[in-house]
Amino acid sequence: MNVLNYMNETGTSSIDTAALFKISSPGMIRSWKMKFEVGGYDALVSKKKGRPHL
Repeated sequence: MNVLNYMNETGTSSIDTAALFKISSPGMIRSWKMKFEVGGYDALVSKKKGRPHL
């Protein structure tokens, strides 16, 4: 959220934002942005993988 908030507040590109936050892939930021626009904060929260324990 910090990355997306910064990008939104400053208007920087995903390339510049990735460099500033030391993220190797600007495409990852674009992916986060699209997920957030579609599903909100919950779309960005990690989900546990694997089978549920009974």
